[in-house]
Amino acid sequence: SSGGVPVLFLHGFGGESQHWAPLRRELGGVAAVAVDLPGHGANAGTPLDVPASALDADLADLAAALGGPGGGGVARHSLRAPAAPPPALAAPHPGRGLLLLTTGFPSRGPPGLPGPLGRGRVDQTSRAGAPRPPADTAALHLVSQGFRRMRPTGPETAVWGIGVGETDIGDLGRVGVPVLAIVAGKDIVTSPRKGRALAAALAGAELVVLPDAGHYVHLEEPALVAGHMRGFIARLPLAPATSS
Repeated sequence: SSGGVPVLFLHGFGGESQHWAPLRRELGGVAAVAVDLPGHGANAGTPLDVPASALDADLADLAAALGGPGGGGVARHSLRAPAAPPPALAAPHPGRGLLLLTTGFPSRGPPGLPGPLGRGRVDQTSRAGAPRPPADTAALHLVSQGFRRMRPTGPETAVWGIGVGETDIGDLGRVGVPVLAIVAGKDIVTSPRKGRALAAALAGAELVVLPDAGHYVHLEEPALVAGHMRGFIARLPLAPATSS
């Protein structure tokens, strides 16, 4: 979409840029840009185990380029959403805000994931079941499709720099922008407890708990999520003007 504050939308593990389409349609005053992360969607041909430092550098460049002189924001969902915030969002920064949706602290890869990935057999049934029943058929299709199109990786390889049992999600103290953390009260992928812990770890983060929502609330109830995001974006301070 065009016009308004630019926001870069990044999906979680097993997702695709198309996961953001329902929410983007609901948002007004936002120039939404969604990209596929390595090993997912249109980037399924890229290995999942891209070094975290390289991925962060690329995302930081992209966020800075989209932000322009007024600054932009980043919206992230699920696994790795809070990990190693791009330098564009660390003080001093050109960015304006960070929106975290159904993610938590600490950010760990599911213990049973590397083995099935190495064999190219991700358990689509359990992960596609994360939408709360009765799930919208279009939402269920998007979630299932994301896992089907993923490129398998080795059984011992970390995904985007996060290994099984990993507890280090980056230097959260470097985040120098306003943060909105949206927690789903019935999230079976990332627990509400972890979502609250993440909000507490980020200085001054605004916490919103959606009591009856599940992990894919942005697919199932995009209008509800858009309302909170729209209000947060509208309250963001203007970024300092840049000198030529």
